[in-house]
Amino acid sequence: MAILFQRSTYLCSDLNNGDYINKFECMICIDSLSIFLNNVRIKIEENDNSILISEAKKLIKIGKFKDERIKTFYNSFLYMLILILKNVTIENRDNIKHPLTENVNKYLNRLNRKFSSKSFEVRYAIRLIFVMTLTVSLCKIFNISHLYWIPLNALLLLQPGYEESNKRMITRPIGTVIGCIIIFFIYPYLPGVTGIFILSFLMLSIMYSLTPGTWYQPIFSTVYALSMASLSMNNTTAIQMRLLYLFIAVFIVMLVNNLLFPNKKEYMFKLNINTLNDIQFMSWELIYKSLLSHIDNGMFHNALNYFHMIYMDSENYIKGMEDTNKAKKYRDILTVHWRMLSEAEQILWVIQTRSIDYNDMENLFRLADYFTHLEINDLFIDNDYLNDNFIFEDDNVNYFTRQYIININRLFEIYKNINI
Repeated sequence: MAILFQRSTYLCSDLNNGDYINKFECMICIDSLSIFLNNVRIKIEENDNSILISEAKKLIKIGKFKDERIKTFYNSFLYMLILILKNVTIENRDNIKHPLTENVNKYLNRLNRKFSSKSFEVRYAIRLIFVMTLTVSLCKIFNISHLYWIPLNALLLLQPGYEESNKRMITRPIGTVIGCIIIFFIYPYLPGVTGIFILSFLMLSIMYSLTPGTWYQPIFSTVYALSMASLSMNNTTAIQMRLLYLFIAVFIVMLVNNLLFPNKKEYMFKLNINTLNDIQFMSWELIYKSLLSHIDNGMFHNALNYFHMIYMDSENYIKGMEDTNKAKKYRDILTVHWRMLSEAEQILWVIQTRSIDYNDMENLFRLADYFTHLEINDLFIDNDYLNDNFIFEDDNVNYFTRQYIININRLFEIYKNINI
């Protein structure tokens, strides 16, 4: 059920954010599904749900939507419901077997890619190790009071993204300077240790309720840190040390950020686009597994979460691009990938319901094997080749495999005219 609601929220989000979905058809789709869901809520049983399953199949047949995305969502939603209605019965629920979720060799190959110097995680980890080793070593070498402020500031300044780090190297000094000015003027009026603890408690409470990375959040952390430091040293000395240590941390992070594997937005975007191909590969791996035996629905749910995280990150990058023609092509790539994943998901749910015959399963085996051994963006599949090799008797499987292949060809045409 979680996957169904997740899919619904994505559709509603796109409906609110863009005008490329037929809003009238979307309203009919949501209305039809909500009526059926209410019917399911009333009639669902643990013994037999064949009537509800028949109603769902009937809705799939009569649901003729022109909008490709709405059609995909509508059918996917109903096939998932059919799967739930079948598996919720005591008889089927007890017989479901979950195989090993990942092939060990493929898992190790992916892990190997993750440890590459091109990997976003590895690049950030190397920079983090370098910065923290250098700053903590300074603390160990020099026995100076509150020197731990250097690694603490460096840790907060160093972010996975190059641009986010640069932003913090501006916002944190601004907030710190304002905080130093505030504590300098209010400290003489604090009523002893009790006043310092009350101020510290207030600053700490406000600090944790604010967004990290903003210019105003460091104001409260600075007032808190300096008020506590003033218990063991002169307030003016603490302010000077706070500012000095911050600028040392800024210098170190700036140096490492520019010289050691910088994760700039453009690099991250290209990495994300290439990762979309890997997700398509994963989806066909899951289709292949589902043809062999029942798979855990959460596996595709995780792939879907991963895809939308990358999709949103890429969409944010595209919004900031100045070249509108290039931005349009990049947005087309994202849209086509979304459609392809939705179509693969649709095929998966049809297989999970076990409503297709042996010949269709055999063809899907060959198609899944074909897609998992080739680069998606380098493919161009001719209609004659498709008609000669992959004929499906099930209307829905036939429709969605053909739509998937049409989108592969679209992707091929886009990649010919753009360098990623």
